[in-house]
Amino acid sequence: MGLLTKIKNDKLEVSVENFKAALWELKDEGGYHYLSDLTVVDNLPQTPRFHVVYVLTNMKDAKRVILKVPLSSENPRILTVTDIWSGANWMEREAYDMFGVIFEGHPHLKRIYAAAHQSWSGHGTEDYPLRKDYNIIQRPGDDKTEKNEKW
Repeated sequence: MGLLTKIKNDKLEVSVENFKAALWELKDEGGYHYLSDLTVVDNLPQTPRFHVVYVLTNMKDAKRVILKVPLSSENPRILTVTDIWSGANWMEREAYDMFGVIFEGHPHLKRIYAAAHQSWSGHGTEDYPLRKDYNIIQRPGDDKTEKNEKW
């Protein structure tokens, strides 16, 4: 693919269709063996709304690259990278819990902070608190968590 020559200011953006091949190339040919971070950026109201961001480190050459993958707002899905870096497991779970991005093929994709039956707002389990359209003013209501937890 020749991606190493396309890195500008330590950044690279690739499509969701090509990102996995890009990560393998950066790891195998570029020496970026360490996944330092994985997160999601919500660009609302811009399009594409979401970017999954991978921060890779080449320890030998002391270099870092940021790979951005744009996702649609209607169906924010991307393949898991746990087959490349097992350490991505919890990072992907956190991104799912906070932003609602589905990591297809993930070995155990469930919420990492909120319990499976719990919601952040008290209005259902399909709310993601780091999305820009999340209403931070709302108060928890009548959900299973409040009924079942004893303080």
